[in-house]
Amino acid sequence: MMKSICTILGSFFLLLLIGCAANHPEDRTDSQNPPLSETNKPAQASAPETPPVVPLNPRIIEAELSIKIYDIQVLRGDALTGYNIAHGVPVSAPPQFYIWVSGIAKRVNQTILDLSLDGPIPNEIFSDTDNGNQIYFWDLSPDLGKQDSIVIVRKVRVQSFELFTMLDTSEYLAYDPSTREYQFYTKSEFNIELTDAVKNCAIGIAGNEANPYRKAKIIFDWVKQNMKYRRKSGTRGVKAALKNMAGDSGQFSYLFIALCRAVGIPARFVAGFQADRSHELKYHTWSEFLLPGHGWLPVDPIKGEDQFGKINNRRIIASVGNNIKLKNVPYWATFRNSEVNKSRTPFMQVATIVKTGVKAKIKTGIKTIRFENVSGDVLSVQENKK
Repeated sequence: MMKSICTILGSFFLLLLIGCAANHPEDRTDSQNPPLSETNKPAQASAPETPPVVPLNPRIIEAELSIKIYDIQVLRGDALTGYNIAHGVPVSAPPQFYIWVSGIAKRVNQTILDLSLDGPIPNEIFSDTDNGNQIYFWDLSPDLGKQDSIVIVRKVRVQSFELFTMLDTSEYLAYDPSTREYQFYTKSEFNIELTDAVKNCAIGIAGNEANPYRKAKIIFDWVKQNMKYRRKSGTRGVKAALKNMAGDSGQFSYLFIALCRAVGIPARFVAGFQADRSHELKYHTWSEFLLPGHGWLPVDPIKGEDQFGKINNRRIIASVGNNIKLKNVPYWATFRNSEVNKSRTPFMQVATIVKTGVKAKIKTGIKTIRFENVSGDVLSVQENKK
């Protein structure tokens, strides 16, 4: 009976948030470039006559994102002390278990048709003010030892669109380096370190090109042509990506973003899921760059489809941005003992977890329930069996 009440309340609570989960309109920005000739200088800012990014060919996708914690063992006494010492946690810290997830929200390429929650209701919902993500937080510490397993299932039904960019690239606007958005998305940060090697590589690739759209396209083509896909990447971040010139979709994204930032183009990380040929959603990441006067344009340099300024309709976005700041993080949480360091996590897909004093099996994942083509024909359906 209690579980049914929690399920109903959770579903109602999340449905109320659909309207709040939409992207906030991005501030329009301009950029500074070296002195230019009269024939190649930035145009004055003006509103585009047509939307620069056009959503096309909607597809309905239903999915289930789950977090399953089972075989829970709460440590006490010497076992707890030993665990804390081994993981760099203060000896006096009691057993704790925290979860953060980024809510599936309205984006340019997706609208939310339905959301529901089965499991404990979040303790708090807050906004990631840096990137606009809506984040849900659970403190499961009080429930430890009371039950053998804890399951949180989020069901989502979205309408996913292809995005196609329509703009005149012969003229461009200048960035304004004084804006917070420009500074935030051109900075050097963890996994996107703008080292001398990165800067020299970016300058060598971009050459004398001043048009930010064309400059981003040159970088995109270089990454796509030179990076090799490798499912298991090992060390993550742009330094490893540039050294090995191989990696998964995350490594492709880190390299593209860092090279863009190194030549003054704001760029950011996008984390989510993409359906493969069998119509099953898999973990995937891609990127966006900011074009003054037009907003954020999508890119995915993985070889295959041409996805510069456009992306397919086989995706669900979970979060945008890198090194996402979280609330309610214990001060002792570092990458030594969790997925968080200095209250930030590299990116968010299904769940971010911090725990101590607890041994348990944890399984997170996404399951495709329904996948339709553009005409509405069902291409893949799975019965939800528990």
